[in-house]
Parts: sequence; C-alpha cells; structure tokens
Amino acid sequence: MDLVLERGITGVLGPNGAGKTTLIRLLALDMRPKRGSVVINGTPVDDETQARKCRRHIGYLPQRFEVMNLKTVQANVEFAAWAHGVSAAACNKAAADALAKVGLSDRANSRAFTLSGGMRQRLGLACVIVHQPDILILDEPTVGIDPVQRSQMRRLLHDLASDSAILLSTHLVDDVAHICDRVLIINHGVVEFDGTIPTLEQIGNHRQHRDIHASAAENGYLEIMENYAS
Repeated sequence: MDLVLERGITGVLGPNGAGKTTLIRLLALDMRPKRGSVVINGTPVDDETQARKCRRHIGYLPQRFEVMNLKTVQANVEFAAWAHGVSAAACNKAAADALAKVGLSDRANSRAFTLSGGMRQRLGLACVIVHQPDILILDEPTVGIDPVQRSQMRRLLHDLASDSAILLSTHLVDDVAHICDRVLIINHGVVEFDGTIPTLEQIGNHRQHRDIHASAAENGYLEIMENYAS
C-alpha cells in the first residue's frame, strides 16, 4: 500500500478486519511496520529516536479516548501539551486555545469525568491538537455520539483541515460523504478505491441493483465491496 497524505480530510472506509486500525496505528507511529516504511514530513521513521521526533508533528486520537486522572478539563489538555513537547510556560495558553477551538472553553474548570460522550470526544480532540500538529489521525472520531454531536464534530474537523492533513477511519459512509476531500476503501489491507466523493457517488448511481434506502455514496461503497474488491 502506497499512501501520501496531503492537507484536507482523507476518510478510510472498510469492513471489520479490513486493516483500518492497523493503518491508523502505523501512521500514528503507534506500531512499527513489518515491511515498508513511514515517512513524516520527509523524514523516514527508521527507529524510536526518529519516531519520538516525528510524533511532535502528529495528533492521534484512538477510538476510545481515556480521560486522564486529573481533576479538570483544562488540566487534562495542559498535560497533553506538556507530553507533546510544549514548554511548561506555554502549556496554559496552548490548552486554552485548543479548548476554544473545540468549543469547550466554558468547561475548562469542570471535572473531566463529568463530561458527556460527545464532550469527551471533543476533549480528546483538544488533547491531540494542543501542540498544533501538521497531521491529525483519528480512529472512529464520531463513534458513540448522537446526531447533533456528530454534526458538531464534522464542522470542527472541517475547520481544522485548513491547517492540517487529517486521516480518519470510520464505518459511517455519511460522515465521509459530508466532510472528506478524499476517500480510501480498503479490504484485507488492499486499497480498492482511492478517489473523491463525487466519483464514489457516480459509481453508486450506476449500480445495477441500487439500494433505495441508501445514499449514492453508500451504494458506491457497496458496489466496490461486492464487485470491485480483490
């Protein structure tokens, strides 16, 4: 698999076991590739020393974000800033700025464990953007949140994409259709589709046996998985 990430939002779709989480973890430098290499901003990641340096350019939000055992929302984000190499003197402002971006400024002094599921996801996002990374890697960022919170998350990611390359994995074709500039469909570690939403929708609109209850993008996904997949 050859993959180059550029500014904007790239969505990764695929069934369970397709390799989405493995791809996410490889690009987040959370695991080492058995073959091939990962290059971050032109730097090959060949060892742990390079990985530590390159992680400063990456914000990684795993599928299940765990709130840290710190009292307040602000304290959680300040710790994340420090862990990502932000100087101690700058952590407070960096955390405040990140909370403002995700719409949690009014919760800065709230106890982190009292946040709803959607707010916890936004707290997680604040923790991974606090050091202003060039690359955001998000594993199922809208899982377990309600439709209103999903819409808010989509708008937030759209705003963040002006400054970052974002890669997100999801099972929700609608999430990809609403916000992604590019779509990857993978199956068993193979990229079956790499293109735009309009192209995916065009495939769906020409599907012989269209599902009338599914969107054009969903029909496109189904067509690729049923007929194109290796």
